[in-house]
Amino acid sequence: SSRLWADAGLQVLFITLGFAGWWQWLYGNTGRTPLLVTRARKHEIAGCLAFVVLGTGALFALLRVTHDSAPFLDALTTCLSLAAQWLLNAKRLENWYFWIAADCIYIPLYLSKALNLTAIVYALFLGLCVAGWRSWRRSLASDDTPELAAERVRGVERGVGHLHVRRGADHRAPGPPRHRAGPRRGSGPRRRAVLRDA
Repeated sequence: SSRLWADAGLQVLFITLGFAGWWQWLYGNTGRTPLLVTRARKHEIAGCLAFVVLGTGALFALLRVTHDSAPFLDALTTCLSLAAQWLLNAKRLENWYFWIAADCIYIPLYLSKALNLTAIVYALFLGLCVAGWRSWRRSLASDDTPELAAERVRGVERGVGHLHVRRGADHRAPGPPRHRAGPRRGSGPRRRAVLRDA
């Protein structure tokens, strides 16, 4: 057994977060309209980074007690993935940076556990993350009109956690939770979101 307990347990949480993200993408805007791709605000990024640091420390201590085979890396990738998922649910561009960071750790971690096929899958995931970042960045640039920018500002001032911008249906909508390949990976929306946006 690879004994990556946090990584395995994370997949159960991803199922719940995946359905929450699906609802938020479709109905999280003003008037229950779809969310738009937006940039995260400074306090959101700061909160995610603080969560990664504090969460990694707390989870590392727990995983050492349970004899996890790589407690620090398992804790770090778990917290990076949770922060990325939260940003993804809010359709923030910066979610891809957290996914990319997590995948860059997952690949050598799985290789060190002789989980070569899983490492290859995560290398593909890494490529999809880059493609998703490029697609969302183009979308953000094409939507960045003065009127929409003003609406974004007003929407962020009204809401906490996700954008309230009045607009018609966005062409993006998350599909069902992704299927995570590998012996201890479950599902979540980020990879299928990439395929739709790429």
